[in-house]
Amino acid sequence: MSGEDHSTYEPQGPSYPLMIAAGVCGFILFTALAMAGLYLFYLPAARNQPFKVTEFAEPRLQIDPSKDLAEAEAKQSKRLDRTAWTGPDKTHLVIPIDAAMKAVAARGQNAYAPLPDAPRDVQGGRPPGAMAPNGRRFNPGAGDSDQMREPK
Repeated sequence: MSGEDHSTYEPQGPSYPLMIAAGVCGFILFTALAMAGLYLFYLPAARNQPFKVTEFAEPRLQIDPSKDLAEAEAKQSKRLDRTAWTGPDKTHLVIPIDAAMKAVAARGQNAYAPLPDAPRDVQGGRPPGAMAPNGRRFNPGAGDSDQMREPK
């Protein structure tokens, strides 16, 4: 060679901002073309009426699904709105949710404090003279946990 000093010569590297911009533009172009192609492919099917399922294949497990749903909701609502003694020894009182929320709110600051122990009768494990929130007493002779009677 010639007498040039190549120790300070360094080839210029790739332009990263230009490469990133080209990649982003290429991705946007590819996405737009793919969307246009899919649109044209599915356009004839989209012009037809939308497919609605009116009947399902056999076996039909429900004859009238809307009636079955209404019956199930009514049964659940009845179960949630009842007042009854439950449990193996009839020691747990089931009350409606609204009544339970009012009872907890009525306790004020002590809402979540432990309840004081109440005396229990020997037969059913219920407090003597226990009354439901609706003012009716449990009827221990009825045999059904849902049976309630009016107080005397």
